[in-house]
Amino acid sequence: MQRICNGRIRGFRAIDEQTGEIYAILVAPIQRRIGGRWMRLFQDTQERLALDRSLHGETRRILSYLLSVSDYQNRVPGPKIVSEKMQIHPSAISRAYGELKRVGVLIVTKGDFTLSPLLCWKGSQRGLEKACHELLATGKLLGPGSVVMATLPARLGS
Repeated sequence: MQRICNGRIRGFRAIDEQTGEIYAILVAPIQRRIGGRWMRLFQDTQERLALDRSLHGETRRILSYLLSVSDYQNRVPGPKIVSEKMQIHPSAISRAYGELKRVGVLIVTKGDFTLSPLLCWKGSQRGLEKACHELLATGKLLGPGSVVMATLPARLGS
């Protein structure tokens, strides 16, 4: 077998032992990176949020914005930064953050804001599993009206 290399496509020349025919085996590389910014979005949680009539208007807009700017391990900016970026009054942002926290989409701990790992995830699989187990252990992070808490067992593989 003789190796052929032409830019990104690689291949080999081989000889069929029975017929003596020379043929080429081409191998195209698999693209591992898709480029751009991306995250996992869990459809079951999205469906529950879509059917929940308590979220509407500015709160939905703010949720869409938070999904778009979510950083590693679902970190999102605080209300002040979102207010400046979206040009919405800070009190409206604070109300929306409260509503998102009530339904279990936004988790606030020690002044840090993160989106629930049950809604979406930007990070490693191990980090997702750890975040879900932590969320289960400290269920108090989700309010009594949580829409997303019902999706936790599916995320943990139960």
